Amino acid sequence: MPSFQDHQHHAERMIAAALRAADPAAAVRRHWPAELRPGGRLAHAPTLVVAMGKSSLEMARACLESLARPAEQTVVAAVPERIALTPLPGGAAGSVSVLPADHPMPTERSVAAARAITGAIGAFARAHGSDGLVIGLLSGGASSQTCLPAAGLTIDDVRQVSRALQDAGASIDELNCVRKHIEDSKGGRLAAVAAPAHVLVLIASDVMSSAIDVVGSGPFAADPTTYADARRVLEKYGVGSRVPRVTDHLAAGERGERPESLKAQDRRVDHRVISSNAEARVAAAAEARALGFDPVDQREMAVPTIASGQGAELAAWACSAVNGGRACALVLGGEPTVDTRGAASGAGIGGPSQELALAAACHLGRRREAASRVAIAAFSTDGIDGPTDAAGAVVTSATSASFGIDECAAALARHDAWTVLGRTGALIRTGPTGVNVNHLAIALVYGRGAGA
Repeated sequence: MPSFQDHQHHAERMIAAALRAADPAAAVRRHWPAELRPGGRLAHAPTLVVAMGKSSLEMARACLESLARPAEQTVVAAVPERIALTPLPGGAAGSVSVLPADHPMPTERSVAAARAITGAIGAFARAHGSDGLVIGLLSGGASSQTCLPAAGLTIDDVRQVSRALQDAGASIDELNCVRKHIEDSKGGRLAAVAAPAHVLVLIASDVMSSAIDVVGSGPFAADPTTYADARRVLEKYGVGSRVPRVTDHLAAGERGERPESLKAQDRRVDHRVISSNAEARVAAAAEARALGFDPVDQREMAVPTIASGQGAELAAWACSAVNGGRACALVLGGEPTVDTRGAASGAGIGGPSQELALAAACHLGRRREAASRVAIAAFSTDGIDGPTDAAGAVVTSATSASFGIDECAAALARHDAWTVLGRTGALIRTGPTGVNVNHLAIALVYGRGAGA
């Protein structure tokens, strides 16, 4: 029977298993398209590779190593910290460009990356026409890493509306609906730039629905949303008055003064989801079973999910499960959000997984007897939870006891999970992982006689 004394090790084992299962390079190799294998109809087509997102380097490397012929050109927007760690094989001299790009907020580097990718696609399409193949490698984080503001808007406009919606707890679908109507590299617009070339998009999805128009704001995908939908998102969260230039831009789009996003998918564009949160959840659950937890359940979080509420709910489930006397576990995958608008003295520092873990620690601290055999872990698979250096945290009832329930509750109210969890040594620090399939939360319940 697994021992509570080893809960940190157990959590680390499950996290490692989840990251291995969602390895984007392995996913590219595992799902390498038949059309690109020897003898395939596109195996020897002139090829441009573009990659965007937190897994861009890993996916690009696997792609370049799998191609039957060298790509004519490769352009990658990448996490700066991973560029030196993941060198890419070259084809012809000077054919590989790797550009640092930023997340969670776009910067001028994100604009430069978007311009380089858009320009490369356009030039390639003009040079090779319908004989050419554009391979798009897309992973979570691409929306911020590549940002090309629409005419009349600036990077500051995009940043302001993105921050306002994120602070309000908007979902990724809602945030990307707006992005697709204020930027020229999203909402299928890159598919139009690539025409008449073939386009094959391989997706490592950080979106729970794996909707191809939402991951990375769907740069090559037809978009079912409209300017009116984007305006309603601003109204829903009451942020329109804070971003008047964006509001005016969307209103002009509603009036038909600006072109809509792509509405019909070209038959020459093919999207394939090759990795998602599901693989990570299943692998973490399998590792729990191997560690001796039984039964183990795994499922998606509800949509929408507020991080603090999910943390309290997960801790309550675990405390109730203690009564069964068995070692068991629950693995949840999803996209918890944080609404900082109600923070009385201004929001602190943290991310969704850290806030989920802090809320769980508060709940466990109030039920110390029932919670004495419970550990909760929450982490972002990309290794960067919110604007912090932590991926998440592992907590027990002792976590909140170390600084008091009142301080725990106060930190939760001001959304300052990183500060207080850092003081207790509860934070998980992995650095950027090269994986990005959203968040996982794990509850470990230790049976009676499992050690204290």
